[in-house]
Amino acid sequence: MNDVAPFDRHRRFTDLSVMEFALLIVLLRVGPHPLTFLLPTLDGWFDCKLTVANLEPTVGRLVRAGYVLRRGDTLYPRRHTQAIVIALYGSLFRILGDDMMKMINASEPSLLSTLKAYLDRRAEDDRSKKKDGD
Repeated sequence: MNDVAPFDRHRRFTDLSVMEFALLIVLLRVGPHPLTFLLPTLDGWFDCKLTVANLEPTVGRLVRAGYVLRRGDTLYPRRHTQAIVIALYGSLFRILGDDMMKMINASEPSLLSTLKAYLDRRAEDDRSKKKDGD
């Protein structure tokens, strides 16, 4: 079984998993660093405790695809990676913006109720965590 994500240079868009995208974003923000340095940011974004072992397959795919260079423990974003991430960010904002406009216009009430239910669940989880921590 091939675990390499398809990065076809002839396509109009780049296929990245959410974790690959997130790892590239944090790496471009902080510059070359070991994966252990990136973990706290990714932990916060994904609301879970990640380990180097969890992310090694992701790093391997990005290295094989030519988006990241690895020297020892340090990861370096390749020059062309920034343009790819910027393009994906733009697409993501257009997608989210379109959904937000539909919610504001109430043309998709199911989407609005889904978002509200998610935010309510998160608020309840946060309150539970605070109670458990007291």
